[in-house]
Amino acid sequence: MKIKTTDSLKVFPWFVLYVAVAYFVNLLTGGNYFYLKHKPIFAGLEDVFYIPLSLLFSYVLFLAGEWMSGCTKKCSRCCSHRNCKRTS
Repeated sequence: MKIKTTDSLKVFPWFVLYVAVAYFVNLLTGGNYFYLKHKPIFAGLEDVFYIPLSLLFSYVLFLAGEWMSGCTKKCSRCCSHRNCKRTS
């Protein structure tokens, strides 16, 4: 199955739901899934800011994965993609 440029829009809402469930599981179990309870960076940042920023960063990573997948497909076909590091 190939990654398409719109796949992050389909997958990301499910990821947000997964993080929301993890947040409540952390409250119930004392766990630290997704580092929501004990933050490795920006420990003083309140949850109301930390969680949306973490989700935004995750979405950027989703987009980077899509972009890299598209670059790899283009480079493997003809090696004429402007960001390709391969030489002919």
